[in-house]
Amino acid sequence: MVRNLKSKGKLKPERTTFGTVALALFWIVLVSGILLAIPFDVASPYLSVSKITVGDPLAAFTRNIHYWSSQFFLILSLIHLYDHFHKKKKIRFNAGIAFRLSVGLLIIFLAMLSGFLLKGDADSEQARLILQTLAERIPLIGQSLAFSLLGKEESYLLIYVHHIATFTVFIAIVMVEHSKKFWPSIQDFALSLFAILLISYFFSAPLHDNLNPTVKGPWYFVGFQEILHWLSH
Repeated sequence: MVRNLKSKGKLKPERTTFGTVALALFWIVLVSGILLAIPFDVASPYLSVSKITVGDPLAAFTRNIHYWSSQFFLILSLIHLYDHFHKKKKIRFNAGIAFRLSVGLLIIFLAMLSGFLLKGDADSEQARLILQTLAERIPLIGQSLAFSLLGKEESYLLIYVHHIATFTVFIAIVMVEHSKKFWPSIQDFALSLFAILLISYFFSAPLHDNLNPTVKGPWYFVGFQEILHWLSH
């Protein structure tokens, strides 16, 4: 009987899933983003990022960590959402959960886009023009929506506020509400951090030199760019 009680009292170790790793990556994104916010100058974003990339090796490495952890956070969030839709009968996936996760995924995309825009380089300026054009084409609310997302032309202040506050807080709320926990397990965090540190050491976050005439948006922006082919201008 004692053995049975002991066996019943044992806690099963938490299983590592795409969702638990995404939670760990979120914290890596958050901490590295706070560290980058200290030297970042929103009044001249391109010059600020250039100084970070060239003049401070530690800050450049932190930027690499922030970039790669956010990329994998988006990828794992997409896979996690697919798992939920794929296994919706087994896990009792209702319409409310589907809606919240879908909105949360949209906010993650917006957070990624706002971070991409904050580079202030030629790629970012082109992406901002595309995003503004698409938003303004929405009937009735287009102009207001574009202004509420991007703010005044050539100003990055509102984009910065959305990136570090609005979108981040919303993502945190959705993740906590969905996972029922705030902190990742030590194992998930350690493994995720090790992988991101390794990738960040060998691969740098991109920054356009504003000299090359070829500009490219982020990989997750391709769908938005293709929509432009359906517009008259």
